[in-house]
Amino acid sequence: MLHTRIWQRAAHGHHASRHVYALLRQSSPIDRFKSYPGLFRTTTRLLHDDSNIAPSQSSESPPQSAQPAQSSPSPPSSPSSQPSSQFSPAQSATTDKISALQIDMATTSTRLDHLKESFGIQVVSLKSAISALDTKFDTKFNILDTKLSALTTEFNAFKAEFNAFKAEFNAFKVDVKAEFNAFKVDVKADINTISYSLNTKIDSKFAELQQQQMRLVWRVVFTLLSSVVVALGGATTLFMRDRLAPLETRPVAEK
Repeated sequence: MLHTRIWQRAAHGHHASRHVYALLRQSSPIDRFKSYPGLFRTTTRLLHDDSNIAPSQSSESPPQSAQPAQSSPSPPSSPSSQPSSQFSPAQSATTDKISALQIDMATTSTRLDHLKESFGIQVVSLKSAISALDTKFDTKFNILDTKLSALTTEFNAFKAEFNAFKAEFNAFKVDVKAEFNAFKVDVKADINTISYSLNTKIDSKFAELQQQQMRLVWRVVFTLLSSVVVALGGATTLFMRDRLAPLETRPVAEK
């Protein structure tokens, strides 16, 4: 990770301190936060070592192994140059960067504390809301369960009553059907009886009518015959009177 690279650069000595801040600027806030504690200790140790090193041994001068074995002694430094040797421009820049990093770390730590506190409050509030919602749902579900149980009981009772009514209705339907069939048979029998009786009466009336007609015919015939007989009798009487009348009118002397 990037903070591992920062540690590797910081481990090479004070001349690598200028690369540390550049790497920190490239890192994410999480990598930067992970690198702060060890980086401060390492940078502080490097600054302490830099304060005990002469300007000739700075990062810009070649290593001591590359210098000739015999060199002329350097002139003594003046008192005015002593402060500048203790705080070189690179060290001042590093100190400023460390101060900026410390401020950034403090700000980040404060923000993390506030975030942690806010997150804790939100978690507690969320837990309370979840608990209240759970209690509310439990209450609602218990009420709904009670209503469903009562509704199930009522439905079962209604189902039992409906089954009893259905059984009674089926029995009533069977009874009505049986009675209707019996009534239909009785009606058919009555109709047949009435029809037979009517036919018998009609036949008897028709026979009587025929008899009356025959009687009437015979009466007419008898009347006609009687009239003919009477007429013949009257005609015979007149004929006989006409035949006997001359004999009665003759004188007695002639006799």
